[in-house]
Amino acid sequence: MKRTIRVGIVQQACTNDLKLNLEKLHRNIASVAQAGAQLVVLQELHNTPYFCQTEDTNLFDL
Repeated sequence: MKRTIRVGIVQQACTNDLKLNLEKLHRNIASVAQAGAQLVVLQELHNTPYFCQTEDTNLFDL
């Protein structure tokens, strides 16, 4: 049995403002879902900036 699934992909630039990032993420997920996505794929580290650009021991527990 063949089944088709519509996939939506969300990729966004993130800031250090977690609340703003999550609000933007919510809008983007709603947008692709409204366009027909049944499965939404998010980028790695989808709600914070990519922390591996600099070494910060405070972020090691992430």
